[in-house]
Amino acid sequence: MGKMPTPAALAVGAAVVAVALVAAACTSSSGAPSTSVPSRRSTTAPALSVAATPPGPVPAQYAALYVQLSAGLDSYQAAVAAMPDYRATGPSAPSFHPAAELLDANGNQQAKLLAPGALTRVEGELDAFQRLGVTGVTIGIKLPLLLSQYTPRAANYADFYAAVARQARERGFTIDVELGGLFCGTAFSTCSYNYPSTVAGWAQLSAEQAKIVIARVHPDFLDILSEPNTEANLTKIPALETQAGVVEFINDTLAGIGAHRSTEIGAGAASWFPISYDEAIARTGVNVLVEHIYPLSPQISATIVATAELANQVHKPIVADEVWLYKGTTTLGANVTQSSTESKLDAYSFFEPLDQRFLTITRQWSMKADVSFTSAFWSWQLFNYVAWTPALDAGSVDQTLGLLYQGAQQAIGHGEASTSGRVWVPAG
Repeated sequence: MGKMPTPAALAVGAAVVAVALVAAACTSSSGAPSTSVPSRRSTTAPALSVAATPPGPVPAQYAALYVQLSAGLDSYQAAVAAMPDYRATGPSAPSFHPAAELLDANGNQQAKLLAPGALTRVEGELDAFQRLGVTGVTIGIKLPLLLSQYTPRAANYADFYAAVARQARERGFTIDVELGGLFCGTAFSTCSYNYPSTVAGWAQLSAEQAKIVIARVHPDFLDILSEPNTEANLTKIPALETQAGVVEFINDTLAGIGAHRSTEIGAGAASWFPISYDEAIARTGVNVLVEHIYPLSPQISATIVATAELANQVHKPIVADEVWLYKGTTTLGANVTQSSTESKLDAYSFFEPLDQRFLTITRQWSMKADVSFTSAFWSWQLFNYVAWTPALDAGSVDQTLGLLYQGAQQAIGHGEASTSGRVWVPAG
């Protein structure tokens, strides 16, 4: 794979986050119903029932991609089946800690997080996760939202995230926070900031925001770096995706944070980078190794297995705070904006059988690797998918993801989960 990630893997996770939150914002502003999601915690609500939606036939134009993804899943399954079992408690006591991305609190929404009703939507999403059986949430608190020298309403954002954390704690959730830059200068955001031009400068800002997060949110895990190529792309600091730059960033950020109470700080290089990156990260002072799993290939599957072996050797737990089967193609370009047109494929129901396979294998990997926390990124698909049509295929990303968001809200309101949701968190 070399020192650079493959084209189909570039900027996967963060790009999808940005697209998803733009779609959610569009849905909210267009008057789509949000009241179907309960706004208060309910400890007596019944578990969600499964509403199985037929996946539908695979459209001809996606048949080759479907076969390619199936082959990737085959390699993933074979690699996980052959890997050793690192569970300290042994196979007789399997443990799995299913988490999900809290999309309604993701920082790429920016000012929409401070609008009336924002916290109510977050509470509704948390309630739905609780009924599904999810035990943890991933929250993207993006730079520089909490830094007053960049953001006039930084204190308001800090208050919002403190309130989100209180709501999550009330429901017993483990909290993982992902840092990283906002999607400024892309199709997803018009914001513009004058960032530092060096790794050390970006580390200083990251440490400053991290300290605020630790003081106000008190997360169980704090992910300071998980996709070096995405971060380099967003900050325009090319050195951030080199192995030396990654180590420099982590060491400088840790030094800037200092004492971090009970929060465990983690970093990783995502599964599409060579294992040498995680080996170098493991030699820093991070408490946990972070993994992102999206695209699959025999080499990426081997890296995922190698990360489990490394974590066992260095006695550092793994936090996999973004996992989903990425539907990218070889036409995907090498920047964060070009993956937007690919991301809407994740919403279509004809891909659900592949998502179910991915989630099943990832559960198996998480248990055998003794992973502390594994978070499904596309949390809306845990409740609903969108039926593919030629018109949707020709339409915008926002249109498809807006329908996905509406459908997920309606499913939650009816007390339903998708089959994928029940694969991720089996009933009982």
